Amino acid sequence: MANMSLLPGKKIDPMLSAVCWNEKYVTGGLSGSVYLWNGNTATPSQGHKKKVDCFAVDSSGNLFSGDAEGRILSWKLTGGKIVCDKEVFNASQIDKLDPGILSIDFSPNKKMLICTNSSSIYEISGK
Repeated sequence: MANMSLLPGKKIDPMLSAVCWNEKYVTGGLSGSVYLWNGNTATPSQGHKKKVDCFAVDSSGNLFSGDAEGRILSWKLTGGKIVCDKEVFNASQIDKLDPGILSIDFSPNKKMLICTNSSSIYEISGK
């Protein structure tokens, strides 16, 4: 097991989710930061304001993350850094009880399957 750390002088927050994407490790933190790991060093990126609970990669290799607010964001690699591309879904617009995203997956017909903290399940098309 490798000893992983953040860039020198920066504090890393507790990791809640992880995925292997484009031969790199990506983790999501309690603070809402998304970390791209290079070896045993991480570089944080912003996009979420609340904890990042899950990641999913679709059949085309696109990365998505879900947070405690009910937002699903897509990500891209730009110049060796992970960058938030856009918001693709916001469960808080339709799920008023507890819209936090627990899990994301993809069906063979490329629809996104989403489960929230309130036990709601959504199926949406495309990105």
